[in-house]
Amino acid sequence: MEQTDAFILVSKRKYNQKERPVVRVDGETYGTLTKLAAKSGLSLAEIVGQAVSYAVDHLVWVEE
Repeated sequence: MEQTDAFILVSKRKYNQKERPVVRVDGETYGTLTKLAAKSGLSLAEIVGQAVSYAVDHLVWVEE
């Protein structure tokens, strides 16, 4: 398989927005985010925002 910097999501079902936004992550992801925050001095929200922006800019959709 050819290596790419694409961020790939597999489309499965329709997403329904809840009334108030809450994002939950597993313990490993939270640990990674806190290490990045400690090293960078950025907040978790800033790190997640930058990561999501990068992912969207490199997104490739594939059908299930």
